[in-house]
Amino acid sequence: MAGVDPAASIRALFPAHYLHKFLAEGIRPDARAFGESRRTACTAGIISSADGSASVQVGNTSVVAGVQLSAFTPPILGSAAGRLVVVFDMGQSGSSNGAGRPEDQALAISDFVTRTLRQTRVLDEDELIIKQGAAAWSVTLTITCLNCDGNILDAVLLVAVAALRDTKIPAVELADSGVVVECDKPAKPLTVKAFPVCLTLALFENIEGGSTDMVVDPTEEEEKLSQATITVIVVHSATRNWKASAANAPIMVHKAGGLPVTSACLEEAIQCARERSLGTMTMLFATD
Repeated sequence: MAGVDPAASIRALFPAHYLHKFLAEGIRPDARAFGESRRTACTAGIISSADGSASVQVGNTSVVAGVQLSAFTPPILGSAAGRLVVVFDMGQSGSSNGAGRPEDQALAISDFVTRTLRQTRVLDEDELIIKQGAAAWSVTLTITCLNCDGNILDAVLLVAVAALRDTKIPAVELADSGVVVECDKPAKPLTVKAFPVCLTLALFENIEGGSTDMVVDPTEEEEKLSQATITVIVVHSATRNWKASAANAPIMVHKAGGLPVTSACLEEAIQCARERSLGTMTMLFATD
């Protein structure tokens, strides 16, 4: 029939068969090699009304983040430190990989960002104290997905770090009434102590019985058809001399899906993540 694209029809009717045909040839449907990432862009300071903000685009996946600071009174019997609150909104993009309801996935992504930022000690919450026992800063980081075409974890973690790095803390003082008021002094940058940068890889069981196929920076289509994903987080120093310790930067690994991962596969994933993180770190410092 005129006007029908056979390849598009096969892709729609037999998506797994279509993808595996490409993988068997050592290439992906968008013409990338297995180890090739999509173009990534990061822009800081895009929301003038926020205390810090950034946007990130990974291929067709686009996210934006804003930081709002608010003073609160710590509980009498609790910690006097400040706090970090992460909110993630899938926006109109829905679920990126069909894994459950969008609201459930949003909670899981929010938890991933919160857990990663805390475990890597990106912020020192003691430094958010305005006056011991009387007032501290609450840092609310709101991330919104504008469009999702796979690999949402890499995008949201990068935009989170970029927005926090862009954040300025206003100079304040505690009035006799107990109210926090701004004073006539310049704002100071929020201290970011670590830069966790991640790389997600999708795993596919080789239908011909060979080794597992692994692709970096998966698209939404690749994520849906994969048997597992690995997200490797490389925790870099936040100083301008970060390259000096890059080779020994700590690693964290997050895995989803049931396909077993061999040690060789994991080592390759970690090496890919280390190499990719170098370019990401260079891009982060270029936003200054």
